[in-house]
Amino acid sequence: MNTDLTIILKNKLDSQLQNDIDNLLRICCDFEPICVSFPFDEESCIYILGYKNNILICMIPLIYISEGLYECSAWTHPDFRRMGFFKMLWSFALKKLPDNSSVQFINDANSILGRFAAKKINALKIYTQHLMSLDLTTIPEYMPDYFFKVLPVSVVQTNKTVKTHKAEPLNTDEKSSHSDLTDTDNSNHYIIKSDKRERKLNLFQGTVVAEFNIINYKSKKDIYFYGFFINKKLRGKGFGYYIFNYILNFLKKSGHRMIYLQVEDSNVPAFRIYRKSGFYVIEAVEYYEFVLRKQNH
Repeated sequence: MNTDLTIILKNKLDSQLQNDIDNLLRICCDFEPICVSFPFDEESCIYILGYKNNILICMIPLIYISEGLYECSAWTHPDFRRMGFFKMLWSFALKKLPDNSSVQFINDANSILGRFAAKKINALKIYTQHLMSLDLTTIPEYMPDYFFKVLPVSVVQTNKTVKTHKAEPLNTDEKSSHSDLTDTDNSNHYIIKSDKRERKLNLFQGTVVAEFNIINYKSKKDIYFYGFFINKKLRGKGFGYYIFNYILNFLKKSGHRMIYLQVEDSNVPAFRIYRKSGFYVIEAVEYYEFVLRKQNH
């Protein structure tokens, strides 16, 4: 078996290389569709490409994340798998990294072949990241007045003045007006936008019960939800589901349609809240870790 492989390393991709990559991605996707995308425009990426007879048959984009930490994925032409080409490309990639570097290998959770590749390089699975979605138009009206009445008094009382931006309705494309909220305000519950742009669910005189962030995603009516944080005094008491659904109802009334979020499988409480609230997993990506030691050179 001829295992000759020409390996090239590039920091930027010209039009010919992009065409070669597009062609290999199309062939691989036709054979096994995956949700992992190729980082064409990643500034801190080096592209390691393997050619055989002037045809691109395997590739590894290696992204610098931080000192000693890298991220990569891999594609191999279906006709040239299990022939040692990926291992050759991987060995070449490792020689470009400093000792004791950590490489996170990303794989579509539905890809058995990707899982096999991770095993071949002795990478250990560290977690699975789920992308979840929910159609906000399908959720029922949610007015949990009883819930707000049973919150601990120690949590919902404050003597501090909170400088905020009001956001009613919440709109990521518009700037909100300023307002000073104190413990003398009569508002029982409201959502505000702070100077740092995170949204805060406030109850009873401006006490922060939860925080979250949103950005437009795919379209103006679709949003990506992240940075969800619940007041520490309310954790482990079963309040998370009700707080989260109150926020969902607010986002629905603000005119948003689809909501997307990501959660790791290790975050069991959050995952359960999202599933109970009606979210579905639409993509799942596995993260494997390989630590480069000196003896691997």
